[in-house]
Amino acid sequence: SGAGFQLEALGEKMPATGAATISFAVNESFVPPAYARGLAVVSGRAAGEMAVAGNGSSTYRVLEDFGLPEYGPKWAIFRGDRDLRAGFVGGALDVRRAENEVSIERYIAYWQTWAGG
Repeated sequence: SGAGFQLEALGEKMPATGAATISFAVNESFVPPAYARGLAVVSGRAAGEMAVAGNGSSTYRVLEDFGLPEYGPKWAIFRGDRDLRAGFVGGALDVRRAENEVSIERYIAYWQTWAGG
């Protein structure tokens, strides 16, 4: 996850074979779990498994979804709340277009928490 927590397994466990490389075939497309940001591989045995860690005991790679646009918007500015009623928001959101829009179909604005989630 973006917070560094392990989520559900991607499939069956890969047996240790002694080979230098183990291939794990993903034979069909899948939807990653909510909050997934990457793939992590850890070692384990019957008594337990290693935790995902940045100290070299696990391998982590950020997911690259090639369906995503190549560039994102440069910036966004909310030009002030013009609705002075409590609990209501009104105003203008200005968005600076991406430097290259060849892979972009649209821009979408979402609400976001303070924590960035």
